[in-house]
Amino acid sequence: MYLSIGIIYLSYQRIKSLLFMRKLLPTILLSIFSLTVVAQGKVMFKANRHDFGSIDRRKNTSVEATFEIINPTQTPLVIYKVDVSCGCISSSFTKEPIKKGETGYVKLRLDVSQLGTSFNKTAFVKTNAPDDNGVLLLRVIGKVK
Repeated sequence: MYLSIGIIYLSYQRIKSLLFMRKLLPTILLSIFSLTVVAQGKVMFKANRHDFGSIDRRKNTSVEATFEIINPTQTPLVIYKVDVSCGCISSSFTKEPIKKGETGYVKLRLDVSQLGTSFNKTAFVKTNAPDDNGVLLLRVIGKVK
């Protein structure tokens, strides 16, 4: 009799733990999935701001900053275009899709003769990235003497 009560009690404990696991398992799986999504991360530049410091207008007709963009997502990243805030900036960028784990670039060239004594210019990089509506912001600042 004691043996059968013991077996019933152990069976009850086993069923109870299985029910607990049934509730716990989806939570564990959801947590793992969430960590995977977070680990993929956002498409971003290694640096999204470049400070030229002080530029001598007599020695430099133009200055250039190169921004590296990293694609941590599964989807190949495509840069569609770069819109600039001023006619004094020209841009070039990686034309082919950037695969997972690879880097691309955006280059901004500033015509120093068109700049005032200090500048704070922006470029809007339009991509197929899902975050931030696919628009990433770059900024270049400095002073001209």
